[in-house]
Amino acid sequence: MTGKETRAVECPGCGSSDLSKPDDISAKICDVCGLVCDDAEWITATPEPPTHDEGEAKEDNKNWEEDITVADASDQQLVQILSVLDTAANGLTISDEIRARSADVVIESWNQHLMHGRQINTVVAATIYLTCREAGQPRPSHAIADLTDTDKQQIFDTAQVIQGTIDFDFSVVGASEYIGYLADELSVSDATAVRASEKLTNTNSIGGEPAAVAAAALYVASHATSDQFTLSEAGNAAGVTKETVWRHTTKIDQRKQNTQLS
Repeated sequence: MTGKETRAVECPGCGSSDLSKPDDISAKICDVCGLVCDDAEWITATPEPPTHDEGEAKEDNKNWEEDITVADASDQQLVQILSVLDTAANGLTISDEIRARSADVVIESWNQHLMHGRQINTVVAATIYLTCREAGQPRPSHAIADLTDTDKQQIFDTAQVIQGTIDFDFSVVGASEYIGYLADELSVSDATAVRASEKLTNTNSIGGEPAAVAAAALYVASHATSDQFTLSEAGNAAGVTKETVWRHTTKIDQRKQNTQLS
């Protein structure tokens, strides 16, 4: 024995000691919760020292096995990250083009060390939020949060960090861009979706969350078709309360009346 103390490391997020260290970044990744941290941020714990030569041999074997894991960790972790991305993309019915763009952003975030101190799910969620908006096919933040087990504020905060490093080409996203996604979520016909889009023409003066306005337009449009769903269902799809949807339906109806009078 050399007398040198051997210290294990634990994840500061969940306490797990199942960690991986890719060979292309100076950080470790928790295999349980996905937290990425610099070496200095990990919690150290002193294990029981081996009491005989057999223990020393086992310790040497463990270090050798860790070296093999490190050699393959980069590819393994990228596969894990992209798998999380693919699962979320499936749940949000995202196009192949947006998936490809999202994968590029996630890999660039990895290379730029933007995942340090953040969970993989949070970075994936923020990436999807940004790339969908960039493509003009936004997804409600609550839907992304639910599918990735994050919360909306984490998504917004991480999206700001990513935008500070990676360039995006954003256009103005309005309520009409949410019609397609919400129509699928509410299982309404193309006729209702078209009517809803028509009702959103020249509705720039209707303030509020665009997804909520789109849900209200679909609700109003459904009255002229065979589609039926409740205000609560519309609110759940848009991530707002049924009262919020109702307020927007009254604004849309009022605009229609004003247009007819003029």
